[in-house]
Amino acid sequence: NMKAKLSKFETEEGRLKGLAVKTRPDDVFIVTTPKAGTTWMQQICHQLRCLAASGDVQGMKFEEISDVIPFIELAGDLGIDLEAEQVAQPRMFKTHCWREHCPKGAKYIIVVRDPIDVAVSFYKFFEGWFFEPGELDISEFVQDFILKRGKPSSQMENASYWEHLLS
Repeated sequence: NMKAKLSKFETEEGRLKGLAVKTRPDDVFIVTTPKAGTTWMQQICHQLRCLAASGDVQGMKFEEISDVIPFIELAGDLGIDLEAEQVAQPRMFKTHCWREHCPKGAKYIIVVRDPIDVAVSFYKFFEGWFFEPGELDISEFVQDFILKRGKPSSQMENASYWEHLLS
């Protein structure tokens, strides 16, 4: 099932290592639920810190946005040193953690998107990757994967859209 496939997406050791990042007061965390505009906001923030701050076009040369703004939940498993300096300042990080699990002591940009758009985008993101097209209809997906999620019972889980929003 889809939840079993997702459990192999990251290790407990890697996720907990990312959540334990030592923050600096000027660090910026881009905090979103999945499929809420995370990549878009990462692009905006990275352009501002490179181009607007110093005109640094070299900092804009990367293959994937996570190369310059690491996803803390996956950084440990990908061998990314979250304590290292980044290509531009301030350091920036992406996370899908809700407030209780988010590293403290930094600055935060919270991105919110219409929940219907989040659900449709999430469904289409997983379709063909975590389940075959037609195997699961969107109403089942929303019921089982989004609405039943609720509050995380451990740092290995993400909050539901609603719990994330309320945090």
